[in-house]
Amino acid sequence: MATIKISRAKSCSAAIDYAKGRDKLSESDKSWLIQNGVPIDTVDALDSRSVATSGVLVDPDYAKSQMKQTRELFQNTGNTEAMRVIQSFSHEDLDSLNPADWQRCNDLGNELAQRIAPNHQVAIYTHIDGTGHMLHNHIIINMPNLETGKKYNHNNDWQRVCDIANQISREHGLTVIDREQSPAERRTMAERQLDAKHEYVWKDDLRGRIDKIMNDATISSYKDFSARLAKSNIVCT
Repeated sequence: MATIKISRAKSCSAAIDYAKGRDKLSESDKSWLIQNGVPIDTVDALDSRSVATSGVLVDPDYAKSQMKQTRELFQNTGNTEAMRVIQSFSHEDLDSLNPADWQRCNDLGNELAQRIAPNHQVAIYTHIDGTGHMLHNHIIINMPNLETGKKYNHNNDWQRVCDIANQISREHGLTVIDREQSPAERRTMAERQLDAKHEYVWKDDLRGRIDKIMNDATISSYKDFSARLAKSNIVCT
């Protein structure tokens, strides 16, 4: 299943620099790839955090200068130069250890970009680092529409983008979150910030372990349920 996060970028160049992450793929991430079977020559060829890149109406290698020229052409001013969309995939759908899935992830991000922001310059950078090593795209959308010059309308856009992302997932045979059956959990600002950086969120870990036990059809009593919780280091008091 794919999850979506959206934020505004005051500096488009800074957002692109982070997404490209030139020379930023850590040695620990490279070691993880090699230890788990990714060919050494494939890993040695990685020179940045982005393991696959593409662009819509822009060259991802020159996106900073090309997007800046567009903003200047349309006299784009204000506190927001670009929108950032992070599209993350579960290991069930895409394998971080399969280089073919790196490109597949980027292709899915490119397709999402074209649907959510037609006539906009968009650069897509695919990462495998972060907690859990889940494949995820950093999608940078330049604000001006190339036909109208109007800015990308980002107000309350999360649900629209999620719906489009889910539709793309269905079309490609990937899993989709059933939000009617699984209502969103409330999160603190600190938890959202940790999740945005792909860092460990202990409540998410706890929920995941409990949900896994609750979905086990072999458990038929509260006693069994409590015993399984204990085995997962969850103590009921």
